[in-house]
Amino acid sequence: MARAITNGPHQMDIITQAPWVAGQIATQLPNTGSASFSGAMYGQAQNAGGPIRNVGGSYGMNYSWQTGLGSSKRRSITGTTAADGRHGRANFAGAFVGGNRIAPLPVRSTTSPAAGGAVVGQSGTFGIGGPGYVASGVFAGAKQ
Repeated sequence: MARAITNGPHQMDIITQAPWVAGQIATQLPNTGSASFSGAMYGQAQNAGGPIRNVGGSYGMNYSWQTGLGSSKRRSITGTTAADGRHGRANFAGAFVGGNRIAPLPVRSTTSPAAGGAVVGQSGTFGIGGPGYVASGVFAGAKQ
């Protein structure tokens, strides 16, 4: 699927093979306890000006509702997140850091119509940068 993006009155960019994730923001967030989330990450990566390639992998996070802190480990990259307070704790952000790479990680807690606003998953976007390497994409995980 291609997505057209208009940049100004005379330019249109076509973005192909761009992964996306959608979901309803959770409204019933616990104040205590914790949860584990597991899912997948999909995107595109490029090494030192080489060809852009599609990439995918696993996603996992442990999140404490009481402290508002989460932790994740993906290969040699570890990360922490913290509730930002601006969005009722449904949205939070942090970063993966490993070696010489960093990846900002905005996360949102998601729900489903059948869950009545309760948290059933997490989703968001990622961008990883470092010397000679860039990657970006989306992730989603279900509550375990």
